[in-house]
Amino acid sequence: MSKVNLKEFEDLLELWKVLFTLDDSFYFKILLELNLDSLDSIATYRYIIRFLELWGVRQSAIKLNPQELCRKIIEFKPILNELETSLIYTNLNEVKTKIEYAFESFSSIKYVGPTSASKILHLLKPSFFVMWDRAIAKYYECDMTMEGYFNFLTEMKDAINTLLKQYSEKYLNEKPEEALSRKYGGKPLTKLIDEYNWLKTRIWLNKVIKLVKQGSF
Repeated sequence: MSKVNLKEFEDLLELWKVLFTLDDSFYFKILLELNLDSLDSIATYRYIIRFLELWGVRQSAIKLNPQELCRKIIEFKPILNELETSLIYTNLNEVKTKIEYAFESFSSIKYVGPTSASKILHLLKPSFFVMWDRAIAKYYECDMTMEGYFNFLTEMKDAINTLLKQYSEKYLNEKPEEALSRKYGGKPLTKLIDEYNWLKTRIWLNKVIKLVKQGSF
């Protein structure tokens, strides 16, 4: 049974809109400008490593070798291209080996690890891979291994489909995927579920919510 419900999901995403508009601008700029067909070490640093620095893993990201990471991404492009574009329309069991191999290949790079691997994969395939960190993995009771990440993706697919069903029923919308994405700035649902997960698992959340409601944040 999914741990996500639409009411809490929408509440937390409204909070995200208040707190993280600059983060969203940077995120969209990366998705717009990152071109895997012309990727080089400069673009790898400018977009991917800088994203890691700003998305909570700076201490390890600043040690990454952009040339090595660039080579790995280029090497991995054919496998990424074999995956469906959208997580929710994919039979994950049919591509389990590819998902686990992708995750393990990136997480085993020096200074990457399981958290950064999920962030890199998300940038490479935004509507398929979902980001996580240790707190999120713990919340969903998933080990931070390649098998644990596959289980996490499976749970995220179920969670997104649950949200879409609830959204369709609440708003009588026949295209909930498009409507939900549009409501929150056009971000992919995989990014929206990450925002929910991230806020849901922050221990300081209740204090921030109170400050926002008081208008004193």
